[in-house]
Amino acid sequence: STASLFAVYEGVKEPVKLGILRLLSGGVEACVGSTDFNLCILTYEFDNPVFEESASMQAEIRALVVALVSLAAQLEAEVVRMVDHMFGWM
Repeated sequence: STASLFAVYEGVKEPVKLGILRLLSGGVEACVGSTDFNLCILTYEFDNPVFEESASMQAEIRALVVALVSLAAQLEAEVVRMVDHMFGWM
């Protein structure tokens, strides 16, 4: 039981860490709406490497909140654009 829980933790640790780094670096926001999201993310990461520097917990939380709010605004704009396109509004 403990071994399987540890295996699951080890299996998801890196993908979750990578996802958070992509979100905080602005890569996700920059690639929303791209026709090839994975290629866009890889290109963004190549052009804008993320350096893991130690920051205070407060700074990390602030950066996470800012990135989430920015991503939500970007997604909202994308959804509005898609709805406008689908229904011909505006």
